[in-house]
Amino acid sequence: MIHAFIKKGCFQDSVSLMIISRKLSESENVDDVSVMMGTPANKALLDTTGFWHDDFNNATPNDICVAIRSEAADAGIAQAVMQQLEEALKQLAQGSGSSQALTQVRRWDSACQKLPDASLALISVAGEYAAELANLDDCRHAAGFC
Repeated sequence: MIHAFIKKGCFQDSVSLMIISRKLSESENVDDVSVMMGTPANKALLDTTGFWHDDFNNATPNDICVAIRSEAADAGIAQAVMQQLEEALKQLAQGSGSSQALTQVRRWDSACQKLPDASLALISVAGEYAAELANLDDCRHAAGFC
């Protein structure tokens, strides 16, 4: 059985969501959890991998889709996973966890000031914006997570 919910208006990068998916999959009475942004490509992937739920029709690219595979029909499973997701997102926002040592910025000029000798830019944005941001004019290499 697939339990599902949508977290509206909460964009996160795909790498963070993969880590959160793995953590939530360890929850009690849960077989597997998939946490993805509601982009058309991700919705197709949820469908292909057997995680589709009709609620995801209402998700936008800025919404997080959470699908929980469980043998149990208990609606409390989704509630428990939702609470764990909220905690994981809170930790992510506070910079706690393994990414704490990374320099995180929100603007390109800030990144260049903080790390002037960096030769690689890691870009994590919604796919439709990635090409524009990855078009770097200052001889840096770009790696994108879209």
